Order: sequence, then C-alpha cells, then structure tokens
Amino acid sequence: MVAIAYNSHEFIKPLKPVGFEEQQAEVLYTAICNLQDAKLEDVATKRDLRELEFRMDVKFKELDTKLESRLREMELRMVIKLGGMVILGMGLMFGLMRVWPMPVQYVPVAGQEFRLPPAVQR
Repeated sequence: MVAIAYNSHEFIKPLKPVGFEEQQAEVLYTAICNLQDAKLEDVATKRDLRELEFRMDVKFKELDTKLESRLREMELRMVIKLGGMVILGMGLMFGLMRVWPMPVQYVPVAGQEFRLPPAVQR
C-alpha cells in the first residue's frame, strides 16, 4: 500500500472549533492512520465476498438436502411405528375377544315356536 504523507496539525485544526478536544482529535487521527496502514489482504474485495457467498450457498444447499433426507427418514419411522401400533392394538382386541367372548343370548323370533324333535316328545 502506498504511504501518504499528511500533516496531523492540518487534520486536527478544523476539529477543534466544532467541539473536539485536542486528545479526541489526535485519537481520531491515529485511528484513521491505522486504517490507512491496514494490510491489503485484511480488506475484503468484491471477489472475496462473491466467493464467500458461493461457498455459503453450497453449504446451505448441503444442509437443506441433509435436513430433507432426515425428515423423510423420520416420517418413514413414524409411519412404521404407527402401523405397528394399529396392528398390535387390533391383535390385542381380537385376542381378548377370543379369551373373553361376548355373551350370546338366544332371542326367539316372533311368530315361530320352538319344537323338540319327535323322539324327545312324551
């Protein structure tokens, strides 16, 4: 970087009438000189920003695809678990119906009479 010769007194002189004290103006001058002395590689260029944007886009796309695949896997696991619970519940229900069957009561249909076979009649 090219060094620029600059008179510090010329920099500080217009700051005093607007309310800057001499120490404040000197600190401001020192900060500006430090900025000018900054190395060129410490400053980001448009090209650096574009490269960073490209790298961030790639990373975000990778994260997006990973997130989508994980969500799909989780959805499949949930479907399998829900299906298992439904099958287990139905099996349990039918199993309990076999162990404790519902009581069946004979109710004669109106208009019919119950007759015994002829061998049993007296």
